[in-house]
Amino acid sequence: FGLIPSAVSFCAALSACEKAAKWQQALGTLRAMASSHLEQVTFSYNSAISACDRGIQWKRGLSIFLNMAASGLELDVISNNAVLSACEKSLQWTQAFSILAALKLRILRPKPRSYTAAISTCRGGSLWDCALVLLANLDSQGLQPA
Repeated sequence: FGLIPSAVSFCAALSACEKAAKWQQALGTLRAMASSHLEQVTFSYNSAISACDRGIQWKRGLSIFLNMAASGLELDVISNNAVLSACEKSLQWTQAFSILAALKLRILRPKPRSYTAAISTCRGGSLWDCALVLLANLDSQGLQPA
């Protein structure tokens, strides 16, 4: 039919990949979107990061997150929570702490889910003291754990 995909159709495909945890297809779709010279949007990257999270691919999710930052796209709370969740599932506490610290530096207010994901990563490294510091930080901001 000679149809040309739009940014909306790419985002819809990425959302479907995310929901099905099809991270390989999400990465291919994100590359296809980039090569079609359509404007990349935060939503498309967030969906790809979330697909990697659901597929337990924290390194790939982090790579997308870093590429997103390098390209100048806005890293929003959804971006941060998706990559934090990927780190949480793989017990990558050092990465989670770095992301949470960077989130604060960008003056985005971390959500309770951001803290909960970072605290959860502490269980793998037996970092109870770090978990307590994060919990105290959460409390000092008047937030409740998610």
